Amino acid sequence: MVAVLLTCARVGFGAIARIHEDALRGLGVRTVAVIETDPARHDAVRGAGLTPVAEYAEAAAMRPDFWDICTPTGCHAEVLQEISGCAPEAPVVIEKPICDHADLVKLRSTLERHRGPIVVNENYSSSAVTAAVIEHVMRRGLTPTKVVVEMTKNRGRDYLAGRFIDPALGAFGYEGTHLIAAVAALGDARGQDYLDGTIDDIDVDNVALTGADGSVLDGSRWDTDHAEGRVGLSHQGGAFVGYRTPSGCEVELYTSLSGIVGYPCPPYAPAAARIEQSDAVTRYRIFRVDGTAPDGVAHQIVGFYEPLPGLDRGQGALAVYREWELAEHIAPVDDDTMTRHFRRTLDHIAGRGPNPFPPERALRALGLLHRWATAAKSEPGDDSDEVLGRSDTAATRARECARFRVPADVPVQRPGLQGARP
Repeated sequence: MVAVLLTCARVGFGAIARIHEDALRGLGVRTVAVIETDPARHDAVRGAGLTPVAEYAEAAAMRPDFWDICTPTGCHAEVLQEISGCAPEAPVVIEKPICDHADLVKLRSTLERHRGPIVVNENYSSSAVTAAVIEHVMRRGLTPTKVVVEMTKNRGRDYLAGRFIDPALGAFGYEGTHLIAAVAALGDARGQDYLDGTIDDIDVDNVALTGADGSVLDGSRWDTDHAEGRVGLSHQGGAFVGYRTPSGCEVELYTSLSGIVGYPCPPYAPAAARIEQSDAVTRYRIFRVDGTAPDGVAHQIVGFYEPLPGLDRGQGALAVYREWELAEHIAPVDDDTMTRHFRRTLDHIAGRGPNPFPPERALRALGLLHRWATAAKSEPGDDSDEVLGRSDTAATRARECARFRVPADVPVQRPGLQGARP
């Protein structure tokens, strides 16, 4: 469905705001004002061809069709409160996660009063790759026995450049809502809840960064490694939770911000792969559902999110395995998740479609992440920061990876990943 042309007022002008601007402009949205309380950023706003303002009332007077919150997460609740105070019926888009867990009372209070639609920008809830995995699961009548979602990259250069550190959720705070979005979509399709269960294994790791000379982090309050040129960050290296749902399905959610690939699956990731700190481009993101067909044949449906080697940005892929042997490789799957989600968001704002990610869903995700982060931080710290989860969990991952077979006529595409060092 094509969204009508709209105008917006944006709050904040950091990295995510620029991403929003590019995506929304491509959908015909015109930004009438950017609220930026830091006067030093006003020139940058003007340089982007936009109009900076310092007051919410000034932006409200321009009567934007919706507001776009792109501030740091810790400001979301306060910003929504300000918007609701001057435009109580205005549609609002909030970047994920919806807020800090400590701000829940304030946010809920505003949500109760606000009369306009609110959409959380969880772009993976609109992913075509996610939809393709679920479509194959449903079409084949598979009963899921295991669900794996992995979102891995090396965030070292981002950290050293002063990008956001999440002291509350740790590594769960970066890709956590993406992990949950894929699992929630499967649950929606099957009418089951795959987001809760008995936790079997949980872990959150630290990260050690090198080449930190000149970084704002070196010697900062965040730095746990006091050696010059090195930075250690507590609970920011990766996060993992494995649990079993009441129906008996195993769910494993994994994100490494140190570049340690947990579930390498051909044809896009060789075994024992690692993304190095110097590589700020490569990502490894998958949604895998293992299940049994009515005839008893085991299937593994694996969706690969972009970016992928040999494909354009915004293109993913799908691999269908039967008894661990590749039976079908579908590529490309057009999947610019940000544009897809904004298109659905604009349709909702214009009254042309349902809310693609309402606050209630975002609040549940935040509650789960807080619970998992709290539990992981309380676990004994005797494991390696090179392995997420217990050693037996990691061994099971390795055995599963070794089971995947690709026929000789289907080449393994290597996405710039390097074999892990001993």
